[in-house]
Amino acid sequence: MDDTDKQIACAQCGFDDHEENAEYCERCGIPLYNVCVNSSCPARYDDDQDVHLSPQAAYCPFCGEKTYYANKGILIPQNGQ
Repeated sequence: MDDTDKQIACAQCGFDDHEENAEYCERCGIPLYNVCVNSSCPARYDDDQDVHLSPQAAYCPFCGEKTYYANKGILIPQNGQ
């Protein structure tokens, strides 16, 4: 993970040769950022952009909704567990 919570390797397929500004995996198409799926989340930006969450976040810390990675069943194991 880099300093913006962006996955360097895809959380789903492991592909890690993405373009520098890629938002989605070039191999399987999932977002390289984990995001809240609640379109009414109070943490969304004014221009309706997603707030980037930790790859390990199962629930949004701002509204309590499940995250994209949790819904897809592709959470990154924490500490190898």
